[in-house]
Parts: sequence; C-alpha cells; structure tokens
Amino acid sequence: MAHGDLVAFIPAAARFGLQLGGASSRPARRRCVRSLVVICCLALLYSWPCCPATWCAPGAPCFNTGSVRTSARIVFSGCSRVVQKRSCRSNMQSQLLGSLLGSYSQSCRSRPLLMAFLTCFVKGGLSNIVSQKIFEKRRRLNWSYLVSFAVVSGVIFGCVLHEFYNTIFDCLFGTGEDILTVAKKVLADACFVSPLVVFPMFFVLRDMLLGKGMTSGAKYYAREWFNIMRPYWSMWTFFHVANFRYTPSELRIFAVACMSFVYLIVLSWQSRGGA
Repeated sequence: MAHGDLVAFIPAAARFGLQLGGASSRPARRRCVRSLVVICCLALLYSWPCCPATWCAPGAPCFNTGSVRTSARIVFSGCSRVVQKRSCRSNMQSQLLGSLLGSYSQSCRSRPLLMAFLTCFVKGGLSNIVSQKIFEKRRRLNWSYLVSFAVVSGVIFGCVLHEFYNTIFDCLFGTGEDILTVAKKVLADACFVSPLVVFPMFFVLRDMLLGKGMTSGAKYYAREWFNIMRPYWSMWTFFHVANFRYTPSELRIFAVACMSFVYLIVLSWQSRGGA
C-alpha cells in the first residue's frame, strides 16, 4: 500500500470504526475512537516503505516491518470480513423484511377483506393481552373476552374501516392525495364514521359476544361517547392526515392497526407512572 492509497483507505477505516463502535452512547463512541486510532496506526505501519532512520539507534539493526505488515494485513482482512458479514446480514434482513412486506401488500390487494380482518384480529388479540396483563393486572387471561375482542376488532376495525377508507371514501371524495381531499376524508371519519358507526358497532358487538345483550353496549357508548371520542380526535386526526396522504391504500388498515397497538402501549406505560 503506497502513501497515496492511504488517503483513500482512511475514510474506509473511519466507516469501519463507526460500524464497530455503534456511536450510540459514550462507551460506544470511545470504542469507535479506539478502533479508528488502531486501524489508522496499522495503516501507517503497513504503508510505510521502510523504517525511518530516526527510529533506529546508531549501530542497531533497523526495525523489521515485515511482521507488522503481515499482522496489519491479517487485521485488515479480518476487519473486512467482519464488515462484509455484518453488511450481508443487514442486507439479508432488509431483503427478508421487504419480501414479507411485499407479500403482505400483494395479499392485501388480492384479498383485502380477509387480510384486513386477520390483521386487526391479531392486533385486537395482542392489545387485549396487554390490557389484561398491564391494566387489569390479571394473572390468568380471560380467553372469552380476548377472543371476543379480537373478533370484534377484526370485523369493525378491519372489514368496516377497509370499506370506508378504501372504497366509500374513494367514491365520495376521489383517490387524490392533495390536502383538500385528505381533509375531506379526515373530517368524514372524525364526524361521521368513527363516532356514529365504528364505535357504536364495536361496543354493541363486544357486549353481545360477552353475553351482556345488545342494549348494554349501546347504553355505555351513549353515556361515555365524549370521553371516548375526545382522545380519538386529539390524536388520530393527525395520524389520518398522514395515513390518507402518504400510505398506499392496501396498507392503510395495517397502519391503523400498528398505530392503535402502539397507542395502547403508551397508555399502559403512562398508567404505570412513566409520564
């Protein structure tokens, strides 16, 4: 390696040091700096043609840099293999994630209602497990409540919302992504779909599956509708602006499911004194 090649090698060594150290915390940054210094020193020793005369005492044999060059070559080849392995692993993970997302998106386009139901069914079950374990502090899961919540979530938040968001809204307001079309869809959801269709159906079906009758859920929603809709309006309005404008139609229900699950985790964290 000549002196001119060292100028091109140092940026690559710096990138390896950043990958090795991570630079996400102070100890990681220290490891990054140490790795960078060691690699640059080895690069200097490896690229130097011979030992300077000032390094050697008068009459003493000159310092043999052959072993240093060999060691540096081994270190550099090992470092490159580590970087290549990490790069290959990250590429494989990204390709696997992209393949899964592509398969899911293709399934949503070919079987939209089934995929919407399954997505929100799984989300409803997971969120109910979190609710029972964190909110209610139950040691054993109430499986009837879990299954009923998952089924209602799949029907209401999956199938019904899919029909409104991806079919009815597109027929009424168009498929454009401009701010006026998005605002119409968000207002329609906030003023009509959610307060008058989705949540009443949700509470009625939930209580029917739990054996409480049809009127129990309707009475509960009629009594608590404002307390239910106020946090919905304050948070989900901004989410739906981004969802209708930037998310593909086949992934909107998936985005809603992820958002609702994350929101439940945030609420559970706040209930335990995190906020």
